[in-house]
Amino acid sequence: MKFTVTAIAFSAPLFSGIASAVPGSPPPGIIKSRAITESDVTDFSANCRADNTGCTVSFKLVEVGLSPAVLTCTGSTASGTTFPTSMGINACSDPAVVFTFAKALSNFRLALTDIHVVGSSVGGSKVLPGGDFPTVTDSTGTHQTYTGVASFVIVPAS
Repeated sequence: MKFTVTAIAFSAPLFSGIASAVPGSPPPGIIKSRAITESDVTDFSANCRADNTGCTVSFKLVEVGLSPAVLTCTGSTASGTTFPTSMGINACSDPAVVFTFAKALSNFRLALTDIHVVGSSVGGSKVLPGGDFPTVTDSTGTHQTYTGVASFVIVPAS
């Protein structure tokens, strides 16, 4: 499945000089297509701290088809030893890419949205099995943590 986000490089005099000065920009008046064919998530981790100081979800992200840049995405809560129903909207190192992490019935859902083009967005999500988020008791105390795979692919939603 392939999704295309289209951006238009304006040919008006004000914008043509700007567009042609940006490396990799198409000549003025040319439509440039950017397709996100998948989002590769690596180094995924999620953990709540036993001292009730909150939970953190973090991962690295490459949007295949856009650029080879590796984004860092992190979201956290101020308190809790177990994951809340939702951690809200969190920005990645590129603020045009955001994610949410929320409970979905007995599982968890990681949802990504790329809003690089105004009025258009591309997104997808991955359901992570609830069994990969056990409540454990270790040397730090009792808390919820992620024990599943650290790398997976998210395909844009249709």
